[in-house]
Amino acid sequence: MTDIENSQSYERIFNLLRIGVPKLFEAAHYIEKSQRIIPHPVFLESRDVLSHLRDISQAPTDKDVFDKNIVEIEEHLRRGIVETYQEHYEYLSSNAYRTYGKYLQSFIRFEMLLGLRDKHKIAHEKIKSTIRTAQDLWMEARNLKNNELNSQEFALAISKFKEASDLIVSIEDDVESIYNNFYKRSIITSFITVFSISLLILVGIKL
Repeated sequence: MTDIENSQSYERIFNLLRIGVPKLFEAAHYIEKSQRIIPHPVFLESRDVLSHLRDISQAPTDKDVFDKNIVEIEEHLRRGIVETYQEHYEYLSSNAYRTYGKYLQSFIRFEMLLGLRDKHKIAHEKIKSTIRTAQDLWMEARNLKNNELNSQEFALAISKFKEASDLIVSIEDDVESIYNNFYKRSIITSFITVFSISLLILVGIKL
């Protein structure tokens, strides 16, 4: 490459890194603040970015080497950013589906017996509605994400992944509350049942 081509190539690399690296750090910080999962995509894709930068540095005047590796660098930055947010949402939603799904499968049939149906009605509606909305946002984000790190679509995709994750987090207390109510009511009901049976037995013995 000529000196002008070299200069343009380096400017292209720096522009790409200037746009992509802050977004990569932002993704890592967003995940780490929740202290739930490690942002593995950030670390893995950053390693690959460095690998391609090394390849360019070893043949700084080879245009083919540069063109090949610059495409790979942009792709690894994109993956590191998007997959971090996506993986975080999928982790949260998986926990929500598993926890709430277990309640629906195993315990909700006893709510009427324990007098909890009306008490939990609003909570169930909120949880189900929130999960549906989060799923819709996740799908919209997947459809919006593209390879242009500085595009409005890419930024909107990230925003929707974040919103979907925040929605899932917002129902965690509701899910925990219905579990707590169920266990408390079950214990009280069991105690009353055992006490009543014991009382009947004692009365029967005296008679």
